[in-house]
Amino acid sequence: MRSLSIAIVASLALLVSACTDEAETPDASGGAGGASTGGNAGGAGRSGSAGSAGRGSSAVVFTDLPGKIRFVNHVSDGTTGVDLDLYWGLSIGRGEKQGTIPYGEATEFFTPRHSDEPVLDADEARYFLVPKDDVSRTPASFLAQDDPAFAADTVLTIALAAAKNISGDNLVVAAQTFHEQEIDAPPAGMAHVFGWTSAFEQIADGNFTLVGTDSVCSPERGESDGNIGVPVVLPRGEARLSLFDANTKPPCATGTPLVDATLEAGHSYVLLGKADTYEFDARSAVVLEVGAED
Repeated sequence: MRSLSIAIVASLALLVSACTDEAETPDASGGAGGASTGGNAGGAGRSGSAGSAGRGSSAVVFTDLPGKIRFVNHVSDGTTGVDLDLYWGLSIGRGEKQGTIPYGEATEFFTPRHSDEPVLDADEARYFLVPKDDVSRTPASFLAQDDPAFAADTVLTIALAAAKNISGDNLVVAAQTFHEQEIDAPPAGMAHVFGWTSAFEQIADGNFTLVGTDSVCSPERGESDGNIGVPVVLPRGEARLSLFDANTKPPCATGTPLVDATLEAGHSYVLLGKADTYEFDARSAVVLEVGAED
């Protein structure tokens, strides 16, 4: 089982290439649609020539990679949710805009886009995220980036939430990659439910939780991975789920409001924590299915 991996972008060194390109800045309003809920696999709505102005023979060539990817935006600045713009490539000036990911939404799956920059391997696609309509190219505006590798069976979900900034006041984002193709099947007649609470990281006493139901505080735990952690095992059928606080007496006395879900046998889900502000009572949860065959 791999150790849980969460990428946090807080270093200028990681982002300098995204802030120093000499190409003209593309229109930030162009090309949106591929990353917002309702887009389809294959990146419909891509701005095919975004970032190519003024580069002549140095234009970057983008091509599709196998596999698929989607994003979950639960990034809050402490007062409200933050809409994000998603780009492929190394910079805004030399990148391709996929679209805008509204706060609180999970995108549809779409096709990763490889840019022919020499720093990337042939199977890698680099994405980066900035606040909506921000084309300033300042280090503080580049909130998250990664360059995962893709094969035909790769299915990735990138879950995004604000992280603590130990060196300043700028917004910092943690990006956790769920490797859905690695999720093990639950036992016969059962479902897996994972918990993800990075969105509670900056809420005092709000991020020590466990997945439970209105009738079972601490269900049996499974052994699956996919870089999501360890799930609980629940029977198929209707369930009311919560991210319960693990340190209360009696147990599960407090937690997120209950969420109704229909759990199918053999399927896996993530109970995603969400909080519009950094207040304890702002916590909520939504259910996302993962690892599904289609």
